Amino acid sequence: MGSAQTADMPSQFDFLEQRTGFTLPPGVRDFFEALSGVEIPSSSLKLLPISESRRLLDNWPRYGFSCDRGYVPIAEDKNGDLFCVACAGDCRGQVFHLAWAGEEEMRFACLEDFMREHAVGG
Repeated sequence: MGSAQTADMPSQFDFLEQRTGFTLPPGVRDFFEALSGVEIPSSSLKLLPISESRRLLDNWPRYGFSCDRGYVPIAEDKNGDLFCVACAGDCRGQVFHLAWAGEEEMRFACLEDFMREHAVGG
């Protein structure tokens, strides 16, 4: 995308890793570099810019979401609920749906499955 936001990504990635306490799973950096902020009309999803992921993580404790899995928000659905990649434990690399109502559900075994399901980058 070549914007100022993508030029600043190394420090943004460092922040995400520092904030979650875990290294990012494979593919997450490439995902943000290639698709940061893209809207997908066919799936009613908006892929979050890395700056929005960072803003959400800055406020994570206020939202009441678990920190155990080291979630990194990657997309938002039409209801404002989040899709997040887990960076920790047995769930590392899986994509979870986090509803503002407090529900957490593993939806995709990996980021590639999420992208395939929503025709991202293809």
